[in-house]
Amino acid sequence: LEYLSFAVFGVGIWQARLVSEFAGLTSVVLLALGTRRVAGDLAGLVAGALLATNYVYVMYNRAAIMEATMVACMVASWYCYVRAQERAVWGLAAGVLALLAFFTKAAAAFFVGALGLEAVLAWLLARNRPSAESRRAALAVIAGMTLGGLVALAAFVAPNWTEYRFYNWQMSVTR
Repeated sequence: LEYLSFAVFGVGIWQARLVSEFAGLTSVVLLALGTRRVAGDLAGLVAGALLATNYVYVMYNRAAIMEATMVACMVASWYCYVRAQERAVWGLAAGVLALLAFFTKAAAAFFVGALGLEAVLAWLLARNRPSAESRRAALAVIAGMTLGGLVALAAFVAPNWTEYRFYNWQMSVTR
């Protein structure tokens, strides 16, 4: 995304910050829309306003660091999971976006695990007829995570296994 920003607008500080700023704005909008779907218009408006005016969040989103993109992928994944309760196909996007958050920054591993666990539990516990869409949504999330994981494994991890293993071992275990 940074490369795209530099290629389109040239190299500079505002171009470097553009990706984080766009990610922050996107996460505010998607949080508001997802909360609106779950809890109503007022709750969505309040959630979006609270995130948009949170000093620390705003400062992170203007600093050109990877956390903003990681969080935007996590919020987009959650939003898609909320939408998947009505149309299961959104679950595929939720799973893929969760993995994108992880591959943006490995600190999102907790989110991948939490979303996967939620999907498995939703699938196992939703046995009655009104929850049929929840089961389909859960399966779609698991499918999205699986497909996204296979693509990441084939395109990124396997060709760069030595570097990938070294980095993750150094950052996760020996540190």
